[in-house]
Amino acid sequence: MPVLPKPQRMPLHAAISYVMERCNCQQHEASKAVHAALGEGKLQASAKRLVRDLAPDPGVARLRDPPRGIVGHIGSGYADAGLHPIPSEVWSGYPWLEFDKRSSPSGNPQFRGEEVGVLYSNPTIATADIDAWLGADGGNNKISAGPADEKKGLMGELYETSEIKPGALGVKIDLKPIIDRVWRHLRRR
Repeated sequence: MPVLPKPQRMPLHAAISYVMERCNCQQHEASKAVHAALGEGKLQASAKRLVRDLAPDPGVARLRDPPRGIVGHIGSGYADAGLHPIPSEVWSGYPWLEFDKRSSPSGNPQFRGEEVGVLYSNPTIATADIDAWLGADGGNNKISAGPADEKKGLMGELYETSEIKPGALGVKIDLKPIIDRVWRHLRRR
């Protein structure tokens, strides 16, 4: 039986570059797409899970300000809990600009988890997962907006939804449809 190759795992900056090549797009577009896919659970990243060490060895002096990027070593306050998948909520908790900054080769490759005292360090994504996400057409399955929607843009959407004043004429307004509409518009980009 032939030996199958192990899927290559690459750090975020390399995964973004890989998406750029596959989709023939700019870096910021690829970064936004990867960030959105991670936040929606369409892509899965794994990383070292670092947990706040609440009971350090009393005989070991703790580093007050460990050097940047030094985590998981004795005295840093974090213990390496091994490789774990990163929940999509972690990604959706970071704005795209912060994600983009942290996923650059010179950025701090640590993302704080929802649980207090949890860091995910040096996330990686498998090329096979990216290929499955993009599909055979290289990611050309974008949702096309109609010509009226393209002209209206986000500002038009926000203006349109803000025309009804809360409490006007004693009318109770449910904000969920408005927020859903804005999110749908943002996802089309």
